[in-house]
This record gives sequence, C-alpha cells and structure tokens, in this order.
Amino acid sequence: LGRAIEAAERETGRVDGFFPAWLREALPGGVEGLRALTAEPPVTLRANALRLTREDLAEWLWDEGIESRPTEHSPWGLTLDRRANIFRTDAFREGAFEMQDEASQLVALLCAPRRGDIIVDSCAGAGGKTLALSAMTEDTGTLVAFDTASFRLEALRERAARAGIRSLQIAPLDAAGEARRLRLTGGADIVLVDAPCSGTGVLRRNPDIAWKLREDDLPRLVAEQEQLLRTYAPLVKPGGRLVYAVCSLLAPEGTGQIARFLRDHPEFRRVDAGGVLKTCGVRPGTLVTRGDFAVDPLRHGLDGFYAAVLERGKQAGGSAVRE
Repeated sequence: LGRAIEAAERETGRVDGFFPAWLREALPGGVEGLRALTAEPPVTLRANALRLTREDLAEWLWDEGIESRPTEHSPWGLTLDRRANIFRTDAFREGAFEMQDEASQLVALLCAPRRGDIIVDSCAGAGGKTLALSAMTEDTGTLVAFDTASFRLEALRERAARAGIRSLQIAPLDAAGEARRLRLTGGADIVLVDAPCSGTGVLRRNPDIAWKLREDDLPRLVAEQEQLLRTYAPLVKPGGRLVYAVCSLLAPEGTGQIARFLRDHPEFRRVDAGGVLKTCGVRPGTLVTRGDFAVDPLRHGLDGFYAAVLERGKQAGGSAVRE
C-alpha cells in the first residue's frame, strides 16, 4: 500500500504542472484521466466516402510508404502506425481523406443524414464534420454551413473543392447570412450545433488551453452555447433532429446544457445515441452514457466529446413519434 501511495504521489506531481488547480478538480478521471490528457494523440484520417473506401485508402497510403490500421468504431477511419507528412501525399492532393479524430467522425455519424436531407451546420468552422455529412448524403440535398469567421469558411471552401463536394452552401453570418438562417426556420431535417466550448476534450492536442482557459470563462461559454441552441432549434422541422456537440469534458457544457434545454423546450425529446450509432453500423458499447454520446482519452483513447441527439415533436407541443 505504501508503494502504491508513493507512486500515486509521483504521478500527481507529474501532472500538476500541466493543469491549474481549478481545472484538475473539474476534469473527470482523477490522475489517470489527467495523464491521458497529456499523452501524445494518434493521427487519424477519415476516408472520403465519395471517392473510395477506407480499405482503398489504406492501400493507397501503403503504396506511398504510410502504414495504417482501421479505427475501432468509425467505418471511415484509419489510424497511422507512425507519424508521417500526409499532406504531401498524392492521396491528400486528390481529396482521398481528411485528418479527423475518430470521436469527431462519430459525432458526424450521430447526425445520420439521408440522401436529399436539408442539413444546417451552425458552427461549421473549417468543416471536418461538414465534409463528413456531405459524404454521408452522397453529396445530395442541401447542406448549409454557417460560421462567424470568414477565414474558417474559406478553408472549408478549399477543402470541399479538394473533396469533390458540390452540394455544400457556405454562409458567413453577416446580414445576408442571418436572413438566410431565418428562411430555414422549420425546414431543416438535421441541425448540428457543434458549439464553441472550453476545448478540454482536446487538451492532448492543444495543451496551451489548460492555462489560457480561466475558471470564469466557463459561465460565458455555457451562456454562448445556450444562446446557440435557442437560435438554431427553431430551424428543425417537426420530426427533424437537433444534434448538440462539444469537445469538452466538463458537465456544465454537456449534460447540464442539455438538461436545461429539454426543460425549456418540451417540444424536443432525447433520442438514444446508441440506437443512432447502431443504425450506422457502430456498436455503441461504452461510447454512450445514459443515452448520450460521451467519450474521453482515458476510457476510449479518443478526443473527449459529448453529444446529444434531440428530436422535435411532429405536432406542436407534442412528443416525437417514431415511425
């Protein structure tokens, strides 16, 4: 027992320097959880399903001297056996893949879009999930990508062109973008709110977050997420779905946010994320906790993400009916 205590004290000392005290207390998983957040993350790719299978991609990368293995959960994913300059490969130049952690790929799968769907990505950023959604619809239907930062949308435009995607509509949130958003009210099959957050789920990729993030930032972020949900929920049509996601391990940004939203919006109900994953050929296992998607580096070796799938009732004020 004494040696175990000494080992724990040494390990605690090792991670102490990486995290401020308030964040150490807020993050789940104890010392082991903190250690997982300081480990080097893998390099994971998502095969562009519009162009090839991941087996085809693995062979292509092999021919270019890069070894990989299939991801455990995502049907599109490959994890590199060792780091390589993937952006100088022919496969990258020809739009065969995007670099995207498996957890992020699974969030896109939770949207479960169908051909011809009207989809809104409210905080598209550079568009990792946006591009995955386009591939899932086989580049059909309408996918509108909103963001407040035009430079991120320009990066998305370049990535979409390389991937061969044509159905994507990019909309900066200026006056014209706001008008476009309002025109979509009650008409979207799927709305993804991949909200700005603390980023605590991706600390292993961005360790500087630990010291840039302040404890008093959290209430501001939670309020911003709440406002995004209020703004974009009306776009969901009756029977449509709202998917909320954050790359955070902090409960106020995840389960707390959704509990409050469901209390204030009885026209929505939670859909079991495990059931959605099953329809996409993914075994939920420990990926789902109490109906919501929740993964972290310690338990899954993935970036930390929380996501909830919500469905709007098919009648005003009623609960959704499954067909």
